[in-house]
Amino acid sequence: MNTVSIILMFFTLLVCFALPILLIWRFNQKYKMKPEMFAAGFIVYLLFGMILKNPFLRAITENEQYTSFLSTPVVFALLLGLSAGLFDEVGRFIYYRVFVRDHMTWENGVALGLGFASLEAMVVTGGGYAQRIMFTIMYNLGRYSAVENNPDIISLVEELQNTPAITHFFAGFERLCMFVIHAAFSLLTMYAAKRGRLSLLLFSTLIHGVAMSLYVYLNEPVPYTWVSQLVLLAIAVAGYLFVIKRAQKQELFISKKKDETKTTAIAKK
Repeated sequence: MNTVSIILMFFTLLVCFALPILLIWRFNQKYKMKPEMFAAGFIVYLLFGMILKNPFLRAITENEQYTSFLSTPVVFALLLGLSAGLFDEVGRFIYYRVFVRDHMTWENGVALGLGFASLEAMVVTGGGYAQRIMFTIMYNLGRYSAVENNPDIISLVEELQNTPAITHFFAGFERLCMFVIHAAFSLLTMYAAKRGRLSLLLFSTLIHGVAMSLYVYLNEPVPYTWVSQLVLLAIAVAGYLFVIKRAQKQELFISKKKDETKTTAIAKK
């Protein structure tokens, strides 16, 4: 395993574990975002992502009745993408409506999205890379012989030896894009919750589901290709420009006070 691969694995590990801490500190300093909203993102992912969505997906993918059906790449991508949109956005919508009714600001929406993405990064990518780095260090220090008879360890070492270095970079790059994407969708769903409109929630859910379905499809059968990463980057850039920036400029969220002022002005005319 070469030095470049090890450096890029550490890059991905830092994105998954160090970046969330940096984001909490930076956004709290600059925008006075409440740390508890980051924690709320953790809670929403834990409940709707891990406790509800993952068992739902296992129940379907491990059911022999659906094996042939799910072998079609398009169907499998739609399952993963649409389920992500459904569980993620419904979870956020419920949290906003129940706990954040009077504090739906763009700062809180971004904070919840970043908290959600942080725990997802740690669980989906960070844990695996922590294990990879540990065994890479063991291998380079010549301590591989202590575990050389373990089939799982052998398989992991062979995987690391055969994995291109750029793949480790793409794993971290994916998580960086997902921070932006989750922040954008969190704001869209907050807008739906603020207006109390299920049609807007459906819109956010479908856009999320279609975007992630496309990304999953492009990652099959070979994950982390240049094409899939460019598509993910395009989704993140679109989310930043059309949602996050607009929300920051108060073009997406209009307070009740502003609504009332606008209505009064129209009535006087």
